[in-house]
Amino acid sequence: MAGSFVQARRLPRFAYSVHWASGIAAGVALADTAGADIVAGLSALLGIVVWLLFRRRTPWLVAGLAVTTGLLAGALRYGCVDSTLDLPPDRSDVAFAGCLRSGVRQNPHGWSASADVRLDGSDALVHVRIAGNDRVELAAGDCISGRGSFHRPARPLHQYTWDPRRMARAEGIVGTIYLEAGSARRTGRSNTVWLRIRRTVEEARADVEHRLRQIVPPEDIGWVLALGTGTRSELGEDAVRALRDSGMAHLLAISGLHLGLTLVFLTSILRRLIRRVSILTRWFPSHRLEGPIAIVLAWTYCLFTGAATSTVRAALFLSIVWSQELLGLRRDGAASLSLTGAVLLLLHPDQLFLPGFQLSFVAVAAILIASHRPPSNGGARFSMVRVGALLAGLARVSLFVAIATAPITAYHFGVISVSGVFANMLVAPWLSVGLVGSAGLAVFFSPWWSPASRLCAEVCCILGRVG
Repeated sequence: MAGSFVQARRLPRFAYSVHWASGIAAGVALADTAGADIVAGLSALLGIVVWLLFRRRTPWLVAGLAVTTGLLAGALRYGCVDSTLDLPPDRSDVAFAGCLRSGVRQNPHGWSASADVRLDGSDALVHVRIAGNDRVELAAGDCISGRGSFHRPARPLHQYTWDPRRMARAEGIVGTIYLEAGSARRTGRSNTVWLRIRRTVEEARADVEHRLRQIVPPEDIGWVLALGTGTRSELGEDAVRALRDSGMAHLLAISGLHLGLTLVFLTSILRRLIRRVSILTRWFPSHRLEGPIAIVLAWTYCLFTGAATSTVRAALFLSIVWSQELLGLRRDGAASLSLTGAVLLLLHPDQLFLPGFQLSFVAVAAILIASHRPPSNGGARFSMVRVGALLAGLARVSLFVAIATAPITAYHFGVISVSGVFANMLVAPWLSVGLVGSAGLAVFFSPWWSPASRLCAEVCCILGRVG
């Protein structure tokens, strides 16, 4: 919503309609968590804000309709959601059988996956966590059975904290089953289209990680896997703590930062290649070809890195941005951000109180505000003035993001980092594109051109050490 203040007077109907939808979705989320009385007040406030921003272009009926819609949506959501959670009790020994929705991935505490299982005679969705550090060869679609201990989601710390039990229920998850290594056995395999896609992507990621381990030294493989494939199990605690203290822990999260910069780099190359093929540009405008390819690349990279929540948010946002151009609409980052928030909040309202959700949207809103500037007057393609303007723009964006996210990080984590402003400006762009790009080239050249593969791997290691 913050970006709407930048272009408040010039938003097309599509733009302020999705701003409107995001406000309604936020009201629905608050109704589900806090109660309909809060939604009533916020919906009225939303109506006042809409009237103030668009009073010269929007009739008073729009403000009244915004208030009414927010009240009805909030009351409907609050009335349909039971305040009590009917979850099965904790048990130390429970039998289960089901199918894995995702492959088993390693984390600092062992191996984890999501599975649709039959628990106590009813279909449910649980998280499966396997103790031990021995590699577990289970893929998406594998049917497993075994026995383990079942635990419900933890209770919130206090009444003003988001409730993980409510969010788990919204996702259909009833709890977590903890297993010992070797206690689950594979009984078959499901071959639905979605699971075959997930399995193919996970096999490709495992192959890439195997090749990277062969060409990257062991002391540098942790950074490469963390930034390239989202696997953080091989990073030491000291490295993670150092990044957290410097305000750069988000570099380890494959999200909008990596996805956006990687797509900008790939689409810039793709745009130049398409313009050189006259047969394609004769029948299709270049932007009509870039959009679908960019959307496919975004969701492929999202699945390749494990389809984490932050990555799904980024892929959805970038898909909406590219879809605007495909539909002939002017690109509007604030409208795309609002529509992304509306979709995510209507699907899972409790995300509104997650630190990652708040940081993502506040940071992107700050970037949109900091990046809003008049078009350039042209000039030389390369000059010190242009380089200085680029560095000043990076510094401005980093400063805006640091100021906007400081209250959220202070509230949730008790940390406000000053050095993160300059570290994000100098390290984030080059690490995201340079390290991931050099690692990808190293894997690409490894089967048939060893010198080039070793050179790219060495560049990747140098960037990892500098970061």
